[in-house]
Parts: sequence; structure tokens; C-alpha cells
Amino acid sequence: MNLPASRVVAIGYTLATDILGARHAGIDCALVLTGGTPPERAKVEAKAWQIWPHYLLPDLRPGRTAQFL
Repeated sequence: MNLPASRVVAIGYTLATDILGARHAGIDCALVLTGGTPPERAKVEAKAWQIWPHYLLPDLRPGRTAQFL
């Protein structure tokens, strides 16, 4: 597709793989809280590991909104 990084958002469900990979690639990223990192651990782990997604998505069902960190 040859898109610039500013036009891409990686969506993943684990901080240590999906979100870290997007950060290393220099693209924005969203952590989906219905996968490998549940809501009760997301901010705790992000802070402990210093891996911050740009967005938190409660889930991917229509009508849900993103939370910004």
C-alpha cells in the first residue's frame, strides 16, 4: 500500500508483542482490551513496562469508542 506511518494504526491485544512492535516501527497503536491484556492490567503493565499504546479500545464491536492515554 505504501502508506506513510502517519496514516497507519496498528491494532493489537498484547502490550509486549503487538504494541511494542508498533512502537518500534514508529506507528500509532491501539490496545484492544478484550484480548491478552485485560482492562484491569492494561495501565499497570503499560506503566511497569513503559510500553504505552496511543489508544485503548474496550472492544471492537460497533458503537464503542476509543480511550486516549
